[in-house]
Amino acid sequence: MKDQYETVIIGGGPAGLNAALVLGRCRRKILLCDTGHYRNKSSQALHCFMSRDGIAPKKLLALARKQLQPYASVQIVEAKVARIERGERGFILTKGGEAVRAQTVLVATGVVDELPAIDGIRSLFGRSVHVCPYCDGWEHRDAPVAAYGKAGQGVGLALLLRQWTHDLVLCTNGPGELEEQDRTKLRARGIDICEERISRLEGEGGCLRNVVFADGRILPRRALFFNTGQHPLQTA
Repeated sequence: MKDQYETVIIGGGPAGLNAALVLGRCRRKILLCDTGHYRNKSSQALHCFMSRDGIAPKKLLALARKQLQPYASVQIVEAKVARIERGERGFILTKGGEAVRAQTVLVATGVVDELPAIDGIRSLFGRSVHVCPYCDGWEHRDAPVAAYGKAGQGVGLALLLRQWTHDLVLCTNGPGELEEQDRTKLRARGIDICEERISRLEGEGGCLRNVVFADGRILPRRALFFNTGQHPLQTA
């Protein structure tokens, strides 16, 4: 085991790169491990980031890496960390079949969005199917939009999306598990509820056109936001 670092950062997205910048400026010996798989890999633009609103995610990462170049104590490698063990004096990490030692480990791998199992959704994800209204709601302002989710998750998302558009339908893809007080809140905000099963999403060039239900009914929509949960990405 030849390499020893003060900190190994797992994950090379914005969080990991920013951590590397701070620690590099503190003259810490850092190893950042990155596989190049990011939560927003399907997104066309990154928003709500001061001075970089609308930038392509890949361009932001490239700029961040360029700004790390003056800090010689920061090393970036394309590698997946397969194992972390607690040693006598810190941690032992296995990456690409090689073991390194670190005093501390910073996990910045982020999360994975649990994409609903709907036919046609994957080709639209990142263009007209989204997770975060704060990131992508502006681009679909005043357009016909669908919120997707059950129970409190779906209700909360629909009420939030009402800030961007008045033409809004909550689609639950089957029984919505909604409390009566939730239905009252949705009706008060002019949000329709559709509990019919969804057959597929139709679109072209990444742009959603229709939500098609199992009974054949078609709901024209220009965007769909979903709230079906996330899980952490365990390694980079």
